[in-house]
Amino acid sequence: MKKLIFILVVFAVLVSGCVGKSEPQVDEFHAYLDKNLLTFRANLTLARNTEINFSGGSCKEMLYPEAFYKTIYVAFIPNDTENGFYAATGSEIGKYVIMYRYFYDDAPEIKPISVKSIKEAASMVSDKEIVILMLGPSQTNRTGVTLYKNFVVIEGQSLDETNRTWTDLDLAFDRYLLCILDEANKYIKK
Repeated sequence: MKKLIFILVVFAVLVSGCVGKSEPQVDEFHAYLDKNLLTFRANLTLARNTEINFSGGSCKEMLYPEAFYKTIYVAFIPNDTENGFYAATGSEIGKYVIMYRYFYDDAPEIKPISVKSIKEAASMVSDKEIVILMLGPSQTNRTGVTLYKNFVVIEGQSLDETNRTWTDLDLAFDRYLLCILDEANKYIKK
């Protein structure tokens, strides 16, 4: 009887591990674009819980523009203690390029750029250019994503990596990428 209960408990744990796990996420650090496995810096379960606001923009517009995006600026306001974190987090933009190339023959040029203010970054946006502005704790006190059409603000209130290998900035950036990935996978499944 004890063996039967043990087997039932093990079976229940295995089944519960499968139920609720939806494509495209396969574990805490990996998700699929169609059949292509992507690896992320942050825990995707936590990233999905990161706040995302749509203020006149959508993840669908980031993937299916009316006109091909020529450039994606990955902008930041320089800060000696945050610059390295901006570089590490900004490298995640490669996943966006992979998603974009899945639907188009070409991909936008990626240009990291330092700016003096949020206003300066916003003024760079055009119909053919996206600006992704990363803000660390010197500029924000929240963690989240806000989309304003072609202007995306990624905010991380803490760059503390205690007991983890990612920061709040990574969580927010990966939340943005997951939003685009979800749109891509919806389109592929049609």
